[in-house]
Amino acid sequence: MILSTQTDCAAKIFGDHKAVEMIAAAGFDAVDYSMFEVKNDDDHPVLSDNYEKYAHELRKTAEENGVFFNQSHAPFPSYINDDNHYNSIISDRIKRSIEFSAILGVKQICVHPAIFPNDENREYEFNLEFYNSLIPTIKDTGIKIGVENMFLYDKDAKAIRPGACGTSQRMIRLFDSLDSKYFTCLLDIGHCGLVGEKTENFIRSLGTERLGALHVHDNNYKSDMHTLPFTCSINWENVTAALKDIKYAGEFTFEADCFLYPLPNNIVSDGLSFMNIVGRQLISMIEN
Repeated sequence: MILSTQTDCAAKIFGDHKAVEMIAAAGFDAVDYSMFEVKNDDDHPVLSDNYEKYAHELRKTAEENGVFFNQSHAPFPSYINDDNHYNSIISDRIKRSIEFSAILGVKQICVHPAIFPNDENREYEFNLEFYNSLIPTIKDTGIKIGVENMFLYDKDAKAIRPGACGTSQRMIRLFDSLDSKYFTCLLDIGHCGLVGEKTENFIRSLGTERLGALHVHDNNYKSDMHTLPFTCSINWENVTAALKDIKYAGEFTFEADCFLYPLPNNIVSDGLSFMNIVGRQLISMIEN
């Protein structure tokens, strides 16, 4: 099984090219390219006139270091209620992130569904139209869009609730209305426990035909911590057993590098190496 991790933390500290080099040196097979900052950074390389050149250079760096780009993460949120300016620019930026990912050689890009609190039907209808609007951009790239399970914070109740695709039932409803030629279910393991559905149950509900990608990280069921597995509350024996049971055929991608931020810069590479060790352990629990 392919093991990858996102560029997010290392790239913020060292830049994209160095982050790819560090991830490769740590022992990973592949790289998930993060484009979180594209939503509000007009000077981001992905948005420049020379974005194609930059993508080719980044892909060359990966190839020279013996890794490849397996996934990417589009800017998010994909939509904000009552923010007309943001909504007027984000669609084109998501489409550009798809074009950039295609040059990198990515096979799956995470595009978050929009969240409409307390209006599940509107949420479903909006996201169905939103995702279908991306098909003309995605159809000739060989990339699938990963539809992720989301949560929201209820300020009045001071509690976390399911967001778009936040339960297996809601994810299946939307995903089964989409064309699986262009879309896959991307399960964020950390988000499951936040909304009260056990990850292993979510995995088994989706099954191998729907589940095509993962975001792997741990938390305490109270906060979206994005930290290293085995350090918090998620039961990894149960999670890996469920992935094994459904014969999960996708790749294993970390979104757990928040634990790297407190580290001194000179030992971030050691943190990545330890993350690789943890990832190999989890993969062995699935495969063996």
